[in-house]
Amino acid sequence: MIRFLVDHHGSQCGFCTPHQLKVYKLSKRYGDDISTVLAAINLEASDDGHITSARVALGGMAAIPRRADLCEQILTGSPLNQETLSQAKAAIRQEFKPMSDVRASSEYRLVVACNLLERYFMELSGQNVRIICHA
Repeated sequence: MIRFLVDHHGSQCGFCTPHQLKVYKLSKRYGDDISTVLAAINLEASDDGHITSARVALGGMAAIPRRADLCEQILTGSPLNQETLSQAKAAIRQEFKPMSDVRASSEYRLVVACNLLERYFMELSGQNVRIICHA
């Protein structure tokens, strides 16, 4: 997945275009429900495959939605590869200590937030991401 981004990086990759904003909401019910986890992610990369700008905000992970500052610091200036993604996911785990409630446990929220960051990378690389819905 990440290898695709690096090997095929160029002006048509979709990654060089500013404002690659994607927002993901996970909730128990579709539509009108409070988010269990919400992720808003916007990355920009240079022609050499390095991230030049990173914005990651998470909801459901603290008392109010907030930016993932450490994650953004790790992403900015780093190459688009699996190691960078792993470090960014570890940063999310380090800087957020979400609450457990009726919607989800703290650990579940952390796993989902990290998986949404990985999904963002997968979608930008052109991979088909299969969504499984439970009724």
